[in-house]
Amino acid sequence: SDTAASSEVCDELKHGFVEAMSRMKEDAMIHRSETERLESQLQCCQNLNQSLIGKVQALQMQILQNKRAEIYKIANDLKHTNLDMQSPVPNNGVQIDRQYSGLVVKMTMRKAFLSWSTLLGRKKILQSHP
Repeated sequence: SDTAASSEVCDELKHGFVEAMSRMKEDAMIHRSETERLESQLQCCQNLNQSLIGKVQALQMQILQNKRAEIYKIANDLKHTNLDMQSPVPNNGVQIDRQYSGLVVKMTMRKAFLSWSTLLGRKKILQSHP
C-alpha cells in the first residue's frame, strides 16, 4: 500500500509538473508575441521619427533658400536703384522702401549682406548639427 500511495503521489507530482510546464510555455509564447508587437511598434516610431527629422531639415533648407532669394532680390533692387540715381553710394548705402510679401522692408546694401552672412552662418550650424 505504501508503494501504491507513493506511486499516486508521484503521478500527482508529475501531472502538476506537466501542467506547470505547459502554463510556462503558454506564458512564454504570450510574452514573445507581446515583445514582437512592441518591437514592431518601436520600429514604426523610429521610422516616423526619421521621416519627421527629414521633413524638418527640408523645411529649414527651404526657409534658408527663400531668405537667400529675398535678399538677392533686395540687393538687386538696391543695385538698380543706385544705377538709376547715377550717383556714388553714400557711406551708409542706398536706402529704399519696398513691399515684400506684405511687409515693408527697409534695408541698406550693408544690412542686406550682413543678413545674408548671418543666414549662411545659420545654414552651416544646421548642417553641422542635424
